[in-house]
Amino acid sequence: MNDNTVKKEKVYTLKNVKAEMEKIKKSRDKKKEKVKELNAEIKADSAKLKELEGIYQKLYNDSLQRQVADVWFKEQKLSSDQIAKFIELSKVLGDKIDGLEVDEIVEAISLIEPKKENNSEEKVDTYINNDRGE
Repeated sequence: MNDNTVKKEKVYTLKNVKAEMEKIKKSRDKKKEKVKELNAEIKADSAKLKELEGIYQKLYNDSLQRQVADVWFKEQKLSSDQIAKFIELSKVLGDKIDGLEVDEIVEAISLIEPKKENNSEEKVDTYINNDRGE
């Protein structure tokens, strides 16, 4: 092998090993201090975020309650029976409501409603036929 391909090993002396160790320790300590500061900032941010999430949830719930009161009670667009059905529906569906889209629910109900009307008409027809003595 020629001299160009052989990698020369660094020759250490007691003095430059000690100096390099001190240099690396200082660098490591600086980095540790920086990580410590960043962790403290993250902890403070997390606490503030938790506080803001609580405030947001309270304001959101207040807003939602006002909307319910306005739409259901002040505008009187729904009867108390209809409101009770919404509450019962929400209890039955529970967490499943989160994955549902309003448009899809309306479409599904629209598909069910004509079937109910057809079934009601058939029952009425049968009832009428039975009154005639048939």
